[in-house]
Amino acid sequence: MKNMIPESIILRQTEDDYLVAEGDIELLETIRDIIKITNSQKLAKNIMNTTKTDETVSFYINKQAAYNHKFNILDESLSALGDIEVIAKTHNNPDDIIEWLTTNDD
Repeated sequence: MKNMIPESIILRQTEDDYLVAEGDIELLETIRDIIKITNSQKLAKNIMNTTKTDETVSFYINKQAAYNHKFNILDESLSALGDIEVIAKTHNNPDDIIEWLTTNDD
């Protein structure tokens, strides 16, 4: 996962052994670029619209695929090894984040 994360992002491990990346929009820009490169906009938008709440946009990235430099976005964790959970917190505007992540506009 570290090869996807910009240097300005802080990584910390929680008491229950989760690795948490905290930072600003730069981390989401990396994910946005990957969604564009893999032409996954429609799938990503559908998944994010299904899993959003009033204050979050969430999805999973298949850990095994990411390890092999592939991108596979999921709406739930399916891998026996666990998947990478992405949760973007927002202030009551999840649709804006979803639109920004899944459009081709710059």
